[in-house]
Formats: sequence, structure tokens, C-alpha cells
Amino acid sequence: MIEKITRQDRDAFRELYLQSSAKLFGVAMRIVKDADKASDVLQDAYLQIWRNFDRFDKKKGTLEGWMVGVVRFRAIDALRRDRVLSEHVSDGYDLDNYRPAHSANENRSSESAMALWGCIDRLSDDQRMCILDAHFQGYTHEELSTRHKAPLGTIKSRIKRGLFALKECMDQ
Repeated sequence: MIEKITRQDRDAFRELYLQSSAKLFGVAMRIVKDADKASDVLQDAYLQIWRNFDRFDKKKGTLEGWMVGVVRFRAIDALRRDRVLSEHVSDGYDLDNYRPAHSANENRSSESAMALWGCIDRLSDDQRMCILDAHFQGYTHEELSTRHKAPLGTIKSRIKRGLFALKECMDQ
């Protein structure tokens, strides 16, 4: 399928859409928390995926992972564009607000997701808050520095150490 899409085969891309759109919509929904915005994000993401499919590199990761990244970045861009971040982010860190809701289409990755959330639970509060804000809310390091009232270097260290701890935990 990848080779066909690289050659701009619309039928192959349509099949890819049918196989992946439910999961990618879920990714967008977890970030933008609005069905209409998630639909817009998904449309923009698939257009970007179609136009830039030649940039996908099997050596760097899976197609699904690449597509999730495109959707995630599009969703974060939408949040920034609409200035939703400052209006809807609470100071509380209830992890259940970040955990994905599992659907039948996500069963394949539910074990990995559960393992990841178990690892996130083990992080220090500071590391967890910085990683969740950066990766799920789209905050820049500078914005995190202001939000958490900590020096920029401290924020970067928390994220770097937290991501390293997550990698070690997931590799076990």
C-alpha cells in the first residue's frame, strides 16, 4: 500500500483513510476536545499526508506513528491558532483527562498505551506535568517556564529526564 500511495494512487490512499481515520480522529479529539475542530484537523492532516507522503521514511518508524505525529502537530497548531490553550487549561493534573478512551479500532495498541500510562504515572510530578503540557497541550518550553514558574533550563531538564525515564520504563 505504501508504494502505491507514494505513486499517488488514490484508491490506496482511500483504503488507508478507511483503516486509520477512526484512530486519528481519536488522537485529534484528545487534543482539541471538540468534534468539529477534530474533523477540521483530520482533514488538514490527511491533505498534508497525501501531499507529503514521499517524506515518510520506513526506516524512521511506522506509517501509523508518522500519521499520528502529523495529526498531533496539526491539532496543536489548531489550538495555538484559536488561542484555546489559555482559556481551557486547568491547573489540575488529573491523568484521566489525558488518558485515551479505547475504541474497537485501537485494541492493537491498547496494551502499549496502558504500559505507557503506567510509566507516566511513575514520573515525578514535575516531569509528568511538563511532559503532559508539552505533548498534549502544545505548550512550548518558554510557555512552560512561565506556567510552572521555573527557569527554562529546569523545564528542559524535566522534560529530557522524564522522556528518558519513559523510554527506560517502556524498554523493560
